Formats: sequence, C-alpha cells, structure tokens
Amino acid sequence: LESATHPMPAEVEKTSAEPEVLEAPAMAAVAAAAAAPASEEEKEIEKPDMNVKKPDEAEFNAALEAVQARLDAHQKRIAEIKETFDARENVRNASSSESGQARARLNELRSQAKALSNERNAIYTEISEQEDARKARNAAVTDLRKATPWASVEEIDRAIKEKELYQETHSLSLVQIKKLMAEIKEMQQAKPRVKELNDATEQLKRDKEAQNVLYARLKEKGTEVNGVRELERKAAEEYERIRKKEEGNRSDVPALLKERDEAKKGIVACREESRRLRDEHNAQKRAYLESQRLMKRWQLQERKKEWEAREAERAARRKEREAEEAKRVPWEEETALCDQLIVYLGRYTVALPK
Repeated sequence: LESATHPMPAEVEKTSAEPEVLEAPAMAAVAAAAAAPASEEEKEIEKPDMNVKKPDEAEFNAALEAVQARLDAHQKRIAEIKETFDARENVRNASSSESGQARARLNELRSQAKALSNERNAIYTEISEQEDARKARNAAVTDLRKATPWASVEEIDRAIKEKELYQETHSLSLVQIKKLMAEIKEMQQAKPRVKELNDATEQLKRDKEAQNVLYARLKEKGTEVNGVRELERKAAEEYERIRKKEEGNRSDVPALLKERDEAKKGIVACREESRRLRDEHNAQKRAYLESQRLMKRWQLQERKKEWEAREAERAARRKEREAEEAKRVPWEEETALCDQLIVYLGRYTVALPK
C-alpha cells in the first residue's frame, strides 16, 4: 500500500523531467549573451543605417596613381632643370677657379653635415628602440609585481621558516597541515617570479642609465651638426656670391628657377591631395566597418529577444505539464494493473472450506 500511494524517486524524476530542446549553433552565442550581465556595448540599440557603402578600393587606388603620376612628372622636371644647371656649371667649374674652390668647400661641409646628421639619426633610432624595450620591460615588471606580493627571495625564505616553525610548535589538524603545506608550496613556486622581478628591476635601472648616456651623446651630436650647418650656410652664401659674379646674366635662369619653384609647389599639392584622399578613404572605411559592427550587434540583439521569448514560452509549457502531473493519482496505472491481476488470478483459485 505504501508503494502504491507514494511514487518512487525515479518515477518522480521521470514524470517531472523536462524534454531537452536542442538549440541551433547560432543560438549558443545568444544564450551566453542573455545569461551575461549587460555592459555598455550590450545596451539595446536601434537598427543601424545599412546605406553606408563600402569604399571602392579600385577607385581609390586609381586616384592615388593619378596623383602619383603628376608628382613624378614634377620631380622629373626638377631633375631635368638640375641637370641643366649642373651641365652649365661644369663648363665653368674648373678646380683652380675661385668658384670651384668655394664649391669644394661647400661640398665638404655638406658631406660633414650629412654624416653628422646620420650619426644623430642613428642615436635617435637607438633611443627609440631602447625606449620600446624599456616600456616592454616596465610592463613585464608591473605584471610581475601584481602577480606576487613578495619583494625578495629572502623574504619568502623567512616566511617559509615561520610557517615551518609554526607547524612544529603547534598541534594542527590534518586540514590545517594541508593548508599550511599548500601555502609553503606556493611560496616556493613564487621564488622564480621574485627573482625574475628583481632582475628585471635591475635591468630597468641599467636601461635608464644607458638612456641618459644616449641623450648626452645626442645633445653633443646636435651641437656638432648645428656648428657645421652654420659653416655650410656661410659657405653657401660665399659660393653664391662668387657664382653670380662669374656667371653673369643668363636670360633663361629666372624662368627655369620659377618653373622649378612651381614644380616644387606642385609636389607639395600632390602630397596634400594624396593625404586627403587617404584620410577620406580611411574615414569611409571606418564608417562602413562601424555600420557592419552595429548591424551585427543589432542582429544579435534581435536573436536574443527571440531566444528569450522562446524561453518564456517553454517555461510556461513546463509549468502547465508540472500542474497536470501534480493532479494525477500517484501510481494510478500500476494500481489498475494490480486490480486486473487480482481479478485474473481469482478465476483460478478455489475457496477453502471453513
């Protein structure tokens, strides 16, 4: 009777179990997004504008090539004008003449200035590389400091000895002993990180000292460059004075100089136009990518809403099934089977005499 009126645990589990609903792979991300707390990026948004067009790379490249072609033409014309001036200059540029000596002096100073500038640029590069390495090492030191509270290996050894002494002088339970041993093991494992932290800190100090030396060299080299540039400027003025005196009047020189200046202005304009084209293209590309990103967010948001609606519907159906199961008589089917068995067996039994 007891088994007929009280359902077994397995039967309860069987009758109250909810049928599993398999979601599509695309809904896994929606379910995860629904379960996670909403952040600033996950706030509900309106459907974005999909009229933002993807920039045409071929059109952009064609425009850049057209600008580059004009720039090359200006540079070619400047080179031609320079060749014209050089050819005329070579005719009168005897090494023994006054202008030849002035030119040799000017070229010598220019070579010196160029060599010093290259040395200074090399120092700039070395400083930049060392600064990048120092920043990376500083970030690593910061991470190591966050990862371990210890300042030195000696401090860890002292803490381990204190733990061991505490274990030896106190009566501890097995749980306490395991916890203490785990803390000691963690301290032992922290030693390499502390040593690495100390080595990295020392390397940072050495990097700072090396950087100070490089800045001192850079300052010294800058002084040398400025001195040679000043001598170069004076030599250029002297050479120009001598050249004009020896050259005399040439009718086409002003026109060539003007054409050269116009070509230089054209080069500047081409570079500005190229920069403008790149900026506009990048802005269009960023706008397109942003619209695509917002559309993905909006689609995920809509799928999340659909998923939540289906979840609510499944929860309602689950409650209805549970209410129907609660109304049923426990072991109703099994009791009916037992009654049928009694009736059936009654056909084959004989009443005993009293």
